[in-house]
Amino acid sequence: MDGLDHMNILICTYTFPPMEGIGGRRWAKFYKGLKALGHQVFVIHQKPPDDARSPWLKDVGLDSSNFVSFDFGYPELMNLAKYGFIDKVKYRLVLRSLKIKYAGNYYDRSCLFRLKDHPWISDLIQNEKIDWLIASGGPFSWMSELADLKMEHPALKLLADFRDPWVNNKSSFGYADLPKERIEHERKLERKVIESYNLVSSVHRDMNDYFIQTYEQPSNKLFELTNAWDRDELVNSTFENENEEKSVVFSGTLYDGTESSFLNFLNGIRSEEVYLKLKNERIFFDFYGSVPSWFHKHVMPDDLVRFHGRVNLEEINEKLASASGSMLFLTSDMTFSLSTKFFEYIKYGLPILVFSNQGKTSRFVEEQSIGLGISEGVDPAKWNELIQMVTKGRMKPPEWIEEYELKQRTKSLLKALSLN
Repeated sequence: MDGLDHMNILICTYTFPPMEGIGGRRWAKFYKGLKALGHQVFVIHQKPPDDARSPWLKDVGLDSSNFVSFDFGYPELMNLAKYGFIDKVKYRLVLRSLKIKYAGNYYDRSCLFRLKDHPWISDLIQNEKIDWLIASGGPFSWMSELADLKMEHPALKLLADFRDPWVNNKSSFGYADLPKERIEHERKLERKVIESYNLVSSVHRDMNDYFIQTYEQPSNKLFELTNAWDRDELVNSTFENENEEKSVVFSGTLYDGTESSFLNFLNGIRSEEVYLKLKNERIFFDFYGSVPSWFHKHVMPDDLVRFHGRVNLEEINEKLASASGSMLFLTSDMTFSLSTKFFEYIKYGLPILVFSNQGKTSRFVEEQSIGLGISEGVDPAKWNELIQMVTKGRMKPPEWIEEYELKQRTKSLLKALSLN
């Protein structure tokens, strides 16, 4: 045990193993961490497809007695990978129906969830004597429905956890394109959650500051709960010989809103002076994971850019263990992001190249001497520094990286819960 009182915790997260998607990693890891420290943990989540195979399934185990999956009722047609002609016609009809049924963001996959339709959630809380309910978003709207559980269970405490911004989201979930009246509906739900939950956590304090200022909340109600790197996932680092090529790795999902930063990256490596130096040093930029369609439109065969598609977790860790550098591409509303891969890059001793508008992440890597921030324009001096950093290779991970290890992050979560 961790010295804290035993707790019964219910995690409510849309994505959870075996359902695929990076959104399931955060609470799969904290589930693992909470269980390891002796707490009883239950999870409710969206029912996964029959063929779903999350890379983090091993973190939660095969015993599903504490997991309940159910269908949120969101139309599958809204999430197809490809649309034929008939699908497109049906999509318009389904979208029109969603707009009639829901007053807010019809792209929110939990927008049709109604607490009254799921009385078993209240039964679970009662039967398992749940102390804390943790609702993680996005999607977000069901968090406002879950708030009503307090009326039936006055002793129940609620934590609202934000992996992404809600109403002020500029790059995902469709908020940037919503009409004013729908945004106002979402803002009312956001206010309800922020004001009615006992605690609010987010992946970065900038998100907390937004909630504090917008809804005039006390600062001690909100806390930063970053993602965590997992020691169990790391493999021993290997070093390339001097004459071998050097790989600068991007892993994960390249988001649609990073196109301008990606183009700035391409302009840099295509500039004659930089290109020749990269070629001479045999530096390549390797992308592993998912990319938007514009990636292939912009990349040319002689760019020194190599796309490998999705690979399993073990393979990507092996690639990181033998790499010479790493990349982050941040959207304009997340220039403060400290993602899981950010901490993993550091733990592997990889210099981090942050391609984004100027922000806290790019400043942080430079202040800590663990990388470079590259914004608009091609600065030859900056690219020379980048090449020197990659050529020099791995760094000794800073001591503070241990604070972001899974067990330590889980203890921070438990401390916040125990104080409320």
